[in-house]
Amino acid sequence: MSGASVIKPVPPQDSLSELRIFVAGATRTVKTNPLELARTALSLLKTLPSTIDAVLEYFCALFDVAVGKYVSQIESDMCNGTSSVPPISSHEEATIAEIHTVLCNCVTSSPEAWVPIISKWSLELLGELSSKYAGRAHVPLTAGLNETLQLWMSCRATRTLIDITTQCLSCRILSDTETCINSLLDTSVVHSPHFDWVVAHVGSCFPHTVITRVLSCGLKDFSQHASAPILTGSACTGKDVSADCGGSGTGGAIAAPKLNSVVGILGHLAGSHFMDIRKALLDLFKWSLEEEENEPMAIGNNFLAEEGTARRIATVPFLLHLASLSPMLLRALTTDVLQTLTPSMLPRLAKLSPAWCHFFGGRQALQDLVVHLALGCERGGTQILKLLIDAATAPPGHTSPQVRENCAEILELLLQEIDLMVRSGASAALCPSPGSLGASGHGGGMGPLGSGNERWIPILSSVRCEAKALQPLLLADGEGDGKQGSELISRTAVHLISLLASANSGPSIAADAAAFLLQKASNSAQLSTFLRLLQHTQACHPTLATDAVRRVLDSLPGDGMGEDGFSGQEELPLRFWLNLNILLKHEAASVQKQSRRNPNVKHHHQPILDSVRSVLSDITVTLCTSRNSAIRYAAALVLERALPQRREITAMNKFSSPELALKLARAAVVHFFLSAAEQEYEEEQSVFEEAAAAGVTVNGTAGCRVACRILSRLVPISSAARALAVRDLLEGSLIHPETASLFGAKPPNEGNSTSSQSQAKIRTPLSRAVLLWENGRPRTALPRRHSSVFVVGDGDFRPGKYIPKPPSPEVVAMNTQMLIEAVKCCCTVPSNVSKEGENDMSSNQLSCVSKSNTTASVSLDAVSMVSLLLVELISPDVMYNGLPWPEEEFCKVTIERDLQIRRTFERLPVIWSLLTLAATHRPALCYCSVLLRAVMATLLAQWNSHSTAISTAISNSTAKPPPPPHLLAITQRLIDLMALGQLLPSPLSAIRDVIPKIAPHEIVVLLRDIWNYTHENVPSPALFSQDANSGLVWRQGMGPGAEEVEGGEISCARPLSKHTDSLRHIMQLHIESLGSLYPRLFSLNPKPVPSSPASPNPEDSGDLE
Repeated sequence: MSGASVIKPVPPQDSLSELRIFVAGATRTVKTNPLELARTALSLLKTLPSTIDAVLEYFCALFDVAVGKYVSQIESDMCNGTSSVPPISSHEEATIAEIHTVLCNCVTSSPEAWVPIISKWSLELLGELSSKYAGRAHVPLTAGLNETLQLWMSCRATRTLIDITTQCLSCRILSDTETCINSLLDTSVVHSPHFDWVVAHVGSCFPHTVITRVLSCGLKDFSQHASAPILTGSACTGKDVSADCGGSGTGGAIAAPKLNSVVGILGHLAGSHFMDIRKALLDLFKWSLEEEENEPMAIGNNFLAEEGTARRIATVPFLLHLASLSPMLLRALTTDVLQTLTPSMLPRLAKLSPAWCHFFGGRQALQDLVVHLALGCERGGTQILKLLIDAATAPPGHTSPQVRENCAEILELLLQEIDLMVRSGASAALCPSPGSLGASGHGGGMGPLGSGNERWIPILSSVRCEAKALQPLLLADGEGDGKQGSELISRTAVHLISLLASANSGPSIAADAAAFLLQKASNSAQLSTFLRLLQHTQACHPTLATDAVRRVLDSLPGDGMGEDGFSGQEELPLRFWLNLNILLKHEAASVQKQSRRNPNVKHHHQPILDSVRSVLSDITVTLCTSRNSAIRYAAALVLERALPQRREITAMNKFSSPELALKLARAAVVHFFLSAAEQEYEEEQSVFEEAAAAGVTVNGTAGCRVACRILSRLVPISSAARALAVRDLLEGSLIHPETASLFGAKPPNEGNSTSSQSQAKIRTPLSRAVLLWENGRPRTALPRRHSSVFVVGDGDFRPGKYIPKPPSPEVVAMNTQMLIEAVKCCCTVPSNVSKEGENDMSSNQLSCVSKSNTTASVSLDAVSMVSLLLVELISPDVMYNGLPWPEEEFCKVTIERDLQIRRTFERLPVIWSLLTLAATHRPALCYCSVLLRAVMATLLAQWNSHSTAISTAISNSTAKPPPPPHLLAITQRLIDLMALGQLLPSPLSAIRDVIPKIAPHEIVVLLRDIWNYTHENVPSPALFSQDANSGLVWRQGMGPGAEEVEGGEISCARPLSKHTDSLRHIMQLHIESLGSLYPRLFSLNPKPVPSSPASPNPEDSGDLE
């Protein structure tokens, strides 16, 4: 029965009889067969056009009965516990099939005549049936589209009707699309939402056509209603847009009946045809911005315009209204339309914007709707904000002042709303859903945005996904000419990031932004942005500065070593270290101001300082392995500012950790040697543009001084750090040839023929310094000798393997001066300890105040440790290293060791400077007694040998041989050193001025007198005491007031006559050249007890050199 129709054409004379049969059967006056009656009705439909309405009305009753039976059967089956599809009687099946076949044939054969009639009938019948049986068959009114669609498509009657409808639309969808879509929309308006399943099914058959025509019809209807007089009711303001503006969400200004239907239809089609919807919305938006020639613009209250122009003007308000009613359409708009919206399009929008206000009831209501739509954007949030920012900060020539003002106002309102929501509950803040503006229920199948248990602000979620796009905005301040505009950009970015930090999963975004600023900020305004970010996030993320610094340091790969010992990985930018230094300096200045205002406050919040102190271990790696000297210097400045001052007791406790203190000490020493190695290249490295711009001048001397300051702050905290730093400094300057060459050391075995053949494997002083750091890192425990450093890589330093290029004398002198300063810094102690606590200290803990630094003191224990370490490193033997000087004959036993020590002095001239430091801080030189007597023993042997050679030459009548080179200078230097340390009293200390003018054999006699005096007067620290007034340390009988001899006995410091008679006699023999010196050393009227012995002090010793 589902094939071709069985109705046969009848003669016209029989039409009247068929009409009578149909009327009798339709009115039930005569009992007839339903199938035959249906065939009669279909025959009349073809032969008598005047009966169309009656026939279609009969079909309506027929379909109504079939649907009623279907629904009742479902309800009965569900009550009985069965769920099968209700069966249909054969008569009904045949009847409906016959109707379907005949009507489809009519539509196909003559669409122009039949489609408008049958299409209207089928749509109205579907709408009436859907509304009549809504809520039946245990399908609630609030059921979803899928449930409703499944219910009606299982019914033979409704399935036939929907097929007939589809057939009608397919025949005329191309020729009369607007009529078809209008009829669909009209029916949807009358029977919505029960008719939605019909629209969904029809739209899925013709998605592109239905979507575009639905939008077109909706826009036309919207524009026509907008052309009517504008309602002048109260404008919508504030948050309650939907509450004050009616159910349509249009501000109470426009009542477009088809608007909700458009939203519903598009919502149904979004599941399978979302891309088509996006494309249709984008095409509609682009069309609205196309300017027609001589197009009259609707400005102000002049809203009567041509139809095409009116539609263009109404397009954007139409899209905004759609977005306010459906989150799906809002998402479609933000996906594609927002991508095409650029600041260059704003002038065109500005021309149209005055007319838009009429669609919403006023400018304020339009702004509120835009703000709340933006709040609900799940995508493109960053683009919306950047568009508003660009428009608000555009140069005057690009946009009008009104556009800039409006965009700035909308941006401010948007930020205020986000801030209010976050403050009212952070992550639990409910976004006021734009979908809630539509109260008619046509929010689409996806539900209104923010409804239910939505616990996140959509635009903030969108910005979180694109948080990195905000980072460049942080650098806007200080760039370009528009200071006010750039400040607005940076402040907006800070505000957004702080809001993200206040909400869930936000701290990581704030830390990334702060790390970005630390690496990229190039001026004070951008650093102020960093401080502003810390201030805004202080409550929700108090450790932001620490996290930012750690993220920067962790952003690099491992610290693998290159072939030359330096880091083989990418390095942090110099700007990062310069910025940290500037921030630390600014923070310290702020703390000082606060301390002056509130002296009673002991602790101040210092986030930058705390962050740097938390990553000191990482900073030391950069300090020691970076190839860039400017980066190393800037990192050293940061490390210096991070170390605690003497008054910071709490911070000192943290730095008392042995592991951290030792690492910092070694890092400072390595940086010292790296800087000293760059002295030779100071002219090339003295100017770095980026560092100079930050007020930092980079050169080797400055680097050494920073290392000294680091040590001076560190060693008072940790005695272990002091010991390690002193040892590393002395080993680097004495033991390792690479770094020792920086202080004038001669290469070992100079002149060896193999040395010139090993130039290809020379290791630079920079590499040796880095090796010192690398060897100090945690490794497998191996035995270490006191003067050894494990070498990674090629560590073979056999004679001839390494011959460093000797630096210039000026560089050697500067490096030596810096080394002495570094050692002194390692020996410093807090001034309050040396002054306030000196009465409680033992004799071994006496301190003497350095004349060059009145704010710090030098610890005698530390200087004594330097002296002992010098003996340990220079003396090759552990035997006979005591303080007493033996008999001169005993030198035969130690002659080999003495010669080795003497060669070390000649190869390492820096030893003299180190011994001078010990002599200046008496009695530290006493611990170097073995070194002094070794040099004195070799001098005695050399002068004695030279005297014998002269005697032999005289006896053989040959020329006198010249003295060995530098013999006289070394002799004078040794005597000066012993005099400075008060190991020699006057007049023995003045022998250095006598020996240049006497014979070698006479020099031997005087040196033996010195040896004998020192042998009898052991250079012991116990013979020294500290002056109560000046704090200086003097040897007994050689300080102020020495003329007051206790107990009537001559002080042991005054040499006996047997030690000075030879000097007196030799000076008398050479009175013509030494006459001016003689009265200064020997009184012409000697007294039994000397009244005022001439005792050189550290200041007097300079006159004898």
